[in-house]
Amino acid sequence: MNTFGAKLRFINHDVSLRTKFMLDKANMLSKFNRQLILGELKREGSTDPDILYSAKLKLLMLPNTAIKMGYILIFISIIAAITIVMIPFALLMIPFSIFLIVRGMGNKRLINTVFEEYTQQAVNG
Repeated sequence: MNTFGAKLRFINHDVSLRTKFMLDKANMLSKFNRQLILGELKREGSTDPDILYSAKLKLLMLPNTAIKMGYILIFISIIAAITIVMIPFALLMIPFSIFLIVRGMGNKRLINTVFEEYTQQAVNG
């Protein structure tokens, strides 16, 4: 094996580790970008729609959790606002929960868009 092939394999492995590391460091507040999503889809190393769909489901776990957490926090804030003492808590938590919902929906929309583009490219190309 020549050294160029070994270097290329190392670079590909390094990129997949960085993408995995970036995805592992992501949390519900993280804003995803196209590069992260494309890297995760390409890391699967397949054009099989079922494998790509499972990668998409892994990517959608954080946005779905953020959206659910936002709705749960709104519910808790409304319950807490019933008592007069907890109104300041509720007033602080409702904007944060709306932020979680909006960020989660934006990430979800981006993941679906990039997934559709990538699968179309894989089918056509």
